[in-house]
Amino acid sequence: MNLSSMSKQFAAEILLFLAENEEFDSVESLLDNEISSEEVRNLLREVSSGLMQEALDDLKKKKSGRKNDPYISKQAKVILSHLTPHEENSLLEIFGVSEKS
Repeated sequence: MNLSSMSKQFAAEILLFLAENEEFDSVESLLDNEISSEEVRNLLREVSSGLMQEALDDLKKKKSGRKNDPYISKQAKVILSHLTPHEENSLLEIFGVSEKS
């Protein structure tokens, strides 16, 4: 998997995992005390949060675009409205109605 094909949500989760679990002990010595380990963790959390928000915004845009999709029946839209965004995208991708992001 390369970086350009990685989903924003997946990348955000990796960054958050690193922020919460990595010590970054050598950061201060390698960067001549210009940045602390805590500042690195805060940076990773902030980037993770931004990516997660972008992923949510992308899902909302996809979902709102489906309201006028002529290939999805009214009954199917009602069923889709009861699913989580992830479940909805997975189902639509299986049937080839939605492009993978």
